[in-house]
Amino acid sequence: MSANHKECQDCGWQGMAAELDETDDGSGSQTRIFCPDCGGLDINDLNPDEKKEAPE
Repeated sequence: MSANHKECQDCGWQGMAAELDETDDGSGSQTRIFCPDCGGLDINDLNPDEKKEAPE
């Protein structure tokens, strides 16, 4: 996966950044992205290269 893969923390949706819905806040200064499934705003990057190390 690349940095373009995203995950919604609200519903667990996973997909490409291009699949996310977008809207601007009306002032034209900021675009908000949200989940296409639930409309949640808590979208994180999926970074499979950053694996947490398990204690041995």
